[in-house]
Amino acid sequence: MTRTIPSHIQTSINNRDVSLSRCWKVTRVDGATYGFTDHNVSLTINADGNGNVVYQPNLSFNTESMSVADEMEVDESTLTGIINSSVFTEDDLIAGRFDSAQLLYFLVDWQNPTLGVVKMLKGWFGQFERRDFGFSTEVRGLSQLLQNNIGSLYSNRCRSKFGDTGIGTSSG
Repeated sequence: MTRTIPSHIQTSINNRDVSLSRCWKVTRVDGATYGFTDHNVSLTINADGNGNVVYQPNLSFNTESMSVADEMEVDESTLTGIINSSVFTEDDLIAGRFDSAQLLYFLVDWQNPTLGVVKMLKGWFGQFERRDFGFSTEVRGLSQLLQNNIGSLYSNRCRSKFGDTGIGTSSG
């Protein structure tokens, strides 16, 4: 799948312009949404058409191990960070409030964020693990959803034996 890159951002990339910032939108299962950027001031961006989010400067993420591949590949990515009392509290991590949160990772021109974004990765967090001074979590790509079995498999041959407890009837 190819990425759509707005022309002004492509020009910035070609010219090795330093006005590009990385941003992360995190939406927890309970609907709470957080925005983070590696820029030094807050940015207000509507990255996915679902309304503006304020992306706060937060350098407590280490995304060096995040691989951004084709959107249909399972990315073997890990996000690590420092526990920051303003967002990722130890109590939140222990309670699992960020487990399975949706992640949108994108690039934006911080000089003019209204001109569009380059979506780099969309996926979900795995289970968070506490580390010495922070946390880590697996980032699961969209194709991870296709690898999960949902429901039962059916065929023309019955997979049950007479009297099995899973079929809802008894032999007696």
